[in-house]
Amino acid sequence: MNEGIKRIAFIVCLLVCCSAMLNAQVCSGSLGSPVVNFDFGTGTGKGAALGNAFTSYAYTASGFPNDGYYTITNSTAGLLGSWWSTYDHDYQVTGKTNGYMMVVNASLSVTDYFFKDTVSGLCAGTSYQFAAWVLNLFNNGNTVYPNLTFSIYDAASGTLLGTYNTGNILGSTSSVQWKQYGLCFTATTNSVILKITNNKAGAAPGNDLALDDITFSPYGGTITAKTSDGASSKDICLGAAKSLSLVSTFASATANTKYQWQSSTDNGTTWIDISGATSSTYTTTDIKGAGTYLYRIATAEGSNINSTTCRVNSENVTINVTGFTGASLLPSYINCDNYSFNFKNESAATDVTTYTWAFGDGKTSSAAAPTYAYTDTGTYTLKLKVANSNGCSDSANAIVKVYPGFTPAFSITGSCYLSPFQFADKTLAKYGSINSWSWNFGDGAVLSDTSHLQNPSYTFSSTGSYAVSLNVTSSMGCSGTATKTVVAYNKPSIQLPFSDTLICSNDTLPLLVQTSGTNITWSPVIDMVASTAHSTTASVYPQDTTVYTVTVQENGCLDSAKIQVNVLPFITVKFNADTVLCKGDIIELSPVSQALSYLWSESPADNSLNSYTIKNPLASPAQTTTYYLKANLGHCQDNAQMTVYVSPYPTANAGMDTAICYGTTTQLSGATDAQYYAWSPAANLTGAGTLIPVAAPLSTTNYYLTVHGLGYCPKPVIDTVVVTVIPKLVINAGNDTTVVIDEPLQFNAAGGDITNDGYSWTPATALSGRYIYNPVGTYSKNDPDSILYTVTVTTPQGCSGTDDVWVKIMKIKPDIIVPSGFTPNSDGQNDVLRPLPFGIKEFKYFSVYNRYGQLVYKTNRTGEGWDGTIHGQPQPTGVFVYVAEGIDYLGNKIFQKGTSVLVR
Repeated sequence: MNEGIKRIAFIVCLLVCCSAMLNAQVCSGSLGSPVVNFDFGTGTGKGAALGNAFTSYAYTASGFPNDGYYTITNSTAGLLGSWWSTYDHDYQVTGKTNGYMMVVNASLSVTDYFFKDTVSGLCAGTSYQFAAWVLNLFNNGNTVYPNLTFSIYDAASGTLLGTYNTGNILGSTSSVQWKQYGLCFTATTNSVILKITNNKAGAAPGNDLALDDITFSPYGGTITAKTSDGASSKDICLGAAKSLSLVSTFASATANTKYQWQSSTDNGTTWIDISGATSSTYTTTDIKGAGTYLYRIATAEGSNINSTTCRVNSENVTINVTGFTGASLLPSYINCDNYSFNFKNESAATDVTTYTWAFGDGKTSSAAAPTYAYTDTGTYTLKLKVANSNGCSDSANAIVKVYPGFTPAFSITGSCYLSPFQFADKTLAKYGSINSWSWNFGDGAVLSDTSHLQNPSYTFSSTGSYAVSLNVTSSMGCSGTATKTVVAYNKPSIQLPFSDTLICSNDTLPLLVQTSGTNITWSPVIDMVASTAHSTTASVYPQDTTVYTVTVQENGCLDSAKIQVNVLPFITVKFNADTVLCKGDIIELSPVSQALSYLWSESPADNSLNSYTIKNPLASPAQTTTYYLKANLGHCQDNAQMTVYVSPYPTANAGMDTAICYGTTTQLSGATDAQYYAWSPAANLTGAGTLIPVAAPLSTTNYYLTVHGLGYCPKPVIDTVVVTVIPKLVINAGNDTTVVIDEPLQFNAAGGDITNDGYSWTPATALSGRYIYNPVGTYSKNDPDSILYTVTVTTPQGCSGTDDVWVKIMKIKPDIIVPSGFTPNSDGQNDVLRPLPFGIKEFKYFSVYNRYGQLVYKTNRTGEGWDGTIHGQPQPTGVFVYVAEGIDYLGNKIFQKGTSVLVR
């Protein structure tokens, strides 16, 4: 066979990924895998010639094939403008552009064939489907259509086994349309001859075609394969049942029919006979892991089952096995602080749909991330089970330890960097015992600043602040860290309660010091109890102001501190002048004194102080009260007193809030028991200096009555009255208008509140209602020629507003009146030819034409008209024709046509 064509005999299924293309069926029943596939090879540009054994046509290696010529190519682009520019048939399915096809331009005379080949490897007595794909290359219609005959002959005897005529293969002007043709035959030997004949001679234009994908496939009666529950595909989970029952049906089975089940794990690229699976049913045993498993059953008669070229295959059964690892937990969970845990699934799976938590104490949850509080301490086994929408499940376990009451802590003794600091573990563990210690003293200057002792000591390398941490663990699995900042000084620590104090000259004062040192010295020792000069408490009794110094030593570190003791022979207490207060207010009492202790009393006794033993208490007397103070500095004492005069606040009443109409006034009515009063704002007030001024605000205003001057109370009191001004009513009765008799006129008064305000129309002539905001007027020939209506709107507060509207009554029927002439001379009179519609609800148009029939003006808006110009140019004196149309209030069409004279 010539190398220019690829002819592949298939022992197993070929190109399952292209099965939609290769296995397109023209015979009824089930097909086997293609035994032969002529696809003309692959490549780009032109392929090699087929050779004389395959065709009686001549080959062209470049350009367009003339009548009686053919070429092998992957694309028709550029060959002929009226041909489809396309790739081979494979491109329609796979999108690949490197497949070859045979492009044929029919001979000018009909020949025996344009394609021929001998097909071997068939099975005698087996039925086969022959099929080929054909494309009419013309995209703009043909004069002569391709018309092909496919003939199959026994290669040994020449007997015709089958033939098929396509009839005219019509082209398409909208899209590339490959069409499959074929026939069914039964092989008598293992070889046949295929001939493809074009029944019509070539022509211009017409009878140009492309041929591709010629296949021979065994076929027979319909055979099906499904799972035992009738499914052609099934999704199962890894870890679920790995054996499934498959069943088949074959209506054409005989006593000599043989079966062979096959499987594929590469999407059908490779099919493998399953050993021993030779009955019409099969139970899978080869599902080993996640993936897609394909199964099918092949049938043949007798020993032909051993040849793949004789088999007929069922459709595939697809088994999708899903691996699911949807549950994951931490190895363990420990809570040494409380009983609560926040659990979550640690798996990265995104398709989990259900959760089942078992907390180990009999309680469960279906939440995705539950928060759970145990009721008792202990060690529990946590279980999580998850599932997805396919029914796959997974589970995980973890240990949960609940032992609250674990608090890491430690203490520190030491201050001087030259001496060791002593550290002591103070960790509290309610359950179990502490079993490890890890200290880090934070001394970056050295490498050995750690310890695993329970209570270590450590000498810092220099002065400074150090972050010392202790990590401890317990026998119950608890762990935690405590951290403190330690300051290492270059001198011992000294803490004094004060640095400056005051005593009376006949008192003794204890001086206290807190220190890490052990060698203490106080000085001077004058006026000091001698036995206390080297203790942490020195007793002194100076007669004059003295500064005492305490010096402390600790392992070579030295430091000192001072206390100044101020001495007074006596003390005094003074107050500022007596004061006044409004009843209910609070005042701070502020004596001037050097005393250190105070004792208050009052007259009358009314318990009006918040404290009786501090220097500056808060007083809230309900009546005039005298306060007495006894002040002490040790044995020094002095006394003083002051009086707070109390009166109640004055009363102020600005009166009741009120509302007035815009432009009116109201009298305010104030009352007070104070001596002085004033109104504000004073604008728009008449008599602002009295309690009863007259207010005339233009908008809503708050008026304030301020009063003061009642007894001892110095503070003012303010009361407010609100005068609400109802805005001026601005009423609109509508525009003046003109109506004809019997035409209903809808009034609609605006500016009021139609829900709450009252309405009154005067006169009531021809109105449907007098006391509504929207009456309808209907007029007759007996009514006046015009009527002036007045509408009055009144608010619930009595405020009112009015407006007028003129109604002119035309004693005519609905009409459109156009003046017979106009003078556009800009004198303000008759300058515009304007239509006057009466009784018209819809004005359709008003058009003006000159004597030549030319449209010079058109409008559909009431009140507009022609000013006697065309494109801004004044027109001369003359007669113009007008046409007008409208719809009256009854829906009747009103039409007017006439002439009007333009006079210059």
